[in-house]
Amino acid sequence: MSDVISTTSLINLNPDSFVDLFEIYIDETVGVFRFHAGKNFNKNIIYRGNSYAPLPVEFSGFEFSADGKQNRPSIKLANVDGFITNYIKNKNDLINSKIKRIKVFIRNLDDQNFSDYVNPFFGYRKKRNADLGYGQSFYEDNYIINKKSQENKFYIEFDLNSPLDLENQSIPNRKVSDNICSWNYRGCGCNYGKIPWEPKGKQEFKVSNSTTPKKEADIWGGQVNSQGQTISKNNEGVPVADENNKEFYSPFGYNLTQITYRGTYLKDTGTYNAGDFVKYIDSINFDFFGSDTQMTEDNLSYSFYVCIKLNGLSHANIGAKDPKLFPEFWVKDSCAKNLKACRLRWENHDKGLPYGGFPGTKPFDYTV
Repeated sequence: MSDVISTTSLINLNPDSFVDLFEIYIDETVGVFRFHAGKNFNKNIIYRGNSYAPLPVEFSGFEFSADGKQNRPSIKLANVDGFITNYIKNKNDLINSKIKRIKVFIRNLDDQNFSDYVNPFFGYRKKRNADLGYGQSFYEDNYIINKKSQENKFYIEFDLNSPLDLENQSIPNRKVSDNICSWNYRGCGCNYGKIPWEPKGKQEFKVSNSTTPKKEADIWGGQVNSQGQTISKNNEGVPVADENNKEFYSPFGYNLTQITYRGTYLKDTGTYNAGDFVKYIDSINFDFFGSDTQMTEDNLSYSFYVCIKLNGLSHANIGAKDPKLFPEFWVKDSCAKNLKACRLRWENHDKGLPYGGFPGTKPFDYTV
């Protein structure tokens, strides 16, 4: 089934009609959940290159007040087959997640929405961005999910707060912890695998039973620069240890004797040996009318898994085990959130450790 909305169904709408699009920012692992009210059509809407899935939505309280009082709107999401219930499970009911409401004219949607990629509202094309293929939104509202007020098999309702409403905020906003890092692993603040290694190309790893360290260009693939030096193509941060600081390539950890990057994990294909590691792309099925999936935000959508046991035999038609489902074959690259975990990854980096805790806050014991 095509995701292109038929020209006939849209031409019946007034070009000055609005469509409401919603975005819920979950976290740096899941990314952004995008959906639209789905009142006039039951297909994905494309705006600014992002796909918004159809989901029955009822919302109220988004009006503006001239007396300066902050409005507190609410939004109901249809709980189709318990989808929303399952989706918010283990996500703290989405409390404190950011939600954005985008109000946009039908005529300003991406050209991809229309049959043959041709916008039927020809008179408005000159007012649109000719390069990007879409027009500007009418306005955008930003709110914070304050609480889940109702949940049943038909819908889930959330109460929203304005970002300016500080009633439920705590000070300091960033908690002071002496021994736990507050940064998201591989995310903002940590940046492991996201910023160039300093000195460039000099990150090295030793594996069990080997005295010769493996350089990053050997792992990620290298290219020769104008000075004749071999530089890593793209160092995305070699997996080091699990969530308990058990090292992958140390004789005191998993004791893996080789380290090989195998690229993006491909479902049910290939053979993986102990010591191989893969990039695992996360996706979420947001299509209630088909099997299409929507990727999460760029640089928030993947994890690395290290193979600790041979799995997948191509010659025997035995597919590789899914890293997320078979922990006996794969271990996720994770951070223990303490100073040792930070040192394992950044010890030889010229810029020092980006540790997010505050070790100096712990009282010194003068009696020792």
